[in-house]
This record gives sequence, structure tokens and C-alpha cells, in this order.
Amino acid sequence: MQPIELEYQLDFNDYQAANLALYKHNPRYQQSLNLNRYYELLLYVLGAGTIAFFIAALIQVDHLVVWLIVLGLILLSGWIIYNHRDMREFTLDFLKKNYRYEQATFELPTTFLGDANHIQETNQCFMSDFKWNFIQTMLNEAEHILLISHNNRVVVIPKRAFKSPADQQMALQQFAQYHADAQLAE
Repeated sequence: MQPIELEYQLDFNDYQAANLALYKHNPRYQQSLNLNRYYELLLYVLGAGTIAFFIAALIQVDHLVVWLIVLGLILLSGWIIYNHRDMREFTLDFLKKNYRYEQATFELPTTFLGDANHIQETNQCFMSDFKWNFIQTMLNEAEHILLISHNNRVVVIPKRAFKSPADQQMALQQFAQYHADAQLAE
């Protein structure tokens, strides 16, 4: 097989799509999001419950349990609504802020070379070189091919860099073969 050589330039949408795909497919990130959601709920319920208990004790409410249940249901429904809009929006905000720091190196014209031994990504500011056994996951997203390393370094290859969809499929097959060969060689 001959090496795959591509020239492309990335932009903010590429950066955002790559990071969102990484977050979506990374089990540790998903686990930490779930833990944060439950810790947050626990803190809200404990805090509001304590306040309600002291207020009820001050005004000497007879049906304290009923009021605590009502308050708990209100907090639970608020938490459910909050979490449906939650981390995707926060992640997008984080990416927008973080992009300013990485923009200088990210938007430069990039050359990608992938052969049976390694992946090389080069632009004016950096050169990265990975062996295929260092790649943990390959993702075929709607607009990008993402090669994710064991330390979550992402090589973003926009599909617009290929001349045709047939070239995209051929590259994906070659990448899969190179990755499988490297895993067997370990």
C-alpha cells in the first residue's frame, strides 16, 4: 500500500468537532460527568433540605416531612432539566475559551503522512510523529476522521482533504489495517 499524504487547514469547527467526539467517546470523561451530576444533586438536596428543616423548625411546621418531599421533588425536577442542557453547552463554552490559546498552531496549513509504520502531522509550529501502536481509537465521524492516541492526543483529518468519498474509504481501510498490524506486532 502506498502512503496517504494529505494537505489541509483546520478551523474552529474542526477543533470543536474533534474535542466533542473525544468527550463523547472517552469513558473516563463520561464517568466523571456522571459523578459530577450526582454530587451536584446531592449538594443541592442536602443544602436545601437543611435550610428547609431549620426554617420549618423556626416556624414550627407540623408537616415537615411533606414540605421536605415537595422541596426534594422540585429540586429533582430542576436537576433533570438542568442536566439535559448541561455538559454539551459547558463543553462548547470551554472549547471557545481554550481555542484562543491554541488557534495559532491549529489553523496553520498542515501536512499529514500516514504509512504502515507511523503517522506524521506537520505544520510551521510543530511536527508530531506517532507509531500506529500508540493509536488507541479511530473514529469515523460525519466530517472528520479522528485518530486518538493513548494519552488523548487527537489527529484530526477533515474529510474535505480527500479528493472523493472513495479516497476516504480507502484511507479508512488502510488506517484500520495499519492499526491492526501494529496491535498484532506488540
